[in-house]
Amino acid sequence: MDYQVSVRRLVEFIFRHGDIDNRKSAVPEEAMQEGARIHRRLQKEYEATLDYESEVALKYCFETERYSVILDGRADGILNSPGEEYPYLIDEIKGTYKNLDRIEAPEIEHLAQAKCYAYIFSYDNHLEGIRVRITYCNIDSDELKHFVYSYSFEEISDWFFELMNSYKKWTDYEYDWENVRTPSVNNMEFPFEYRQGQKTLVSCVYRTIQAEKKLFVQAPTGSGKTISAVYPSIKAVGEGRADKLFYLTAKTITRTVAEDTFSILREKGLKFKTVTLTAKEKICSNSECDCNPKA
Repeated sequence: MDYQVSVRRLVEFIFRHGDIDNRKSAVPEEAMQEGARIHRRLQKEYEATLDYESEVALKYCFETERYSVILDGRADGILNSPGEEYPYLIDEIKGTYKNLDRIEAPEIEHLAQAKCYAYIFSYDNHLEGIRVRITYCNIDSDELKHFVYSYSFEEISDWFFELMNSYKKWTDYEYDWENVRTPSVNNMEFPFEYRQGQKTLVSCVYRTIQAEKKLFVQAPTGSGKTISAVYPSIKAVGEGRADKLFYLTAKTITRTVAEDTFSILREKGLKFKTVTLTAKEKICSNSECDCNPKA
């Protein structure tokens, strides 16, 4: 059994942090589009004047005693400057609306992402050392700010394997849990007598997942839609066709139906973890959900 994870997903998982301060809004879609535009513009400029290669695909296989973790991603750019102590530089470009004067150091996950690429590239090319550069570009002004770091291969190697061993703690949990969950899924039977049309719906949901298509179903209340959607979806997870299920509801009562469905299946022997996400406005103990230091 192998695990495949992108460099970005790995570092965001290990270095995850956040803040419920409601003054920090999520990045809008326009910002993502503008960030992509900045990436392309800077990469084009660098390629025209420097020995610079954009969007370099990198992959590394981290072996453990029981499984492998396949790590992959694309470095925004790799610059070759022969006059430097370590000629090669990994460039990670980030667009931001922040005032660049207020950025005193790169975000930890941005630097970690570049350092992962730095290790993989150094390993593949037998380098003695490498540099990484985090480039922040203000989306409104196009102003740039760089943070550059140098690492010997020993330094970047020690850091990388410490990171991967930290991640291995979680993949070990996942590996052990899958060996408990999968047999329980394979042994699971539909918990009720099939109602009219229910077996057809179960088959349609399973075949839709198998074909990676979309299915739209309209059926009356009480016809058993929830179990008919959940049961074949769990079966698909047990066969490795999916990793997680997301069950989205508009009302609390329909959320409860989904929770109860999993409880029924667990009583029948299913080993399956579920998490219920609730809007912070609904769980806030204050009359008004105003999460910031001033309030």
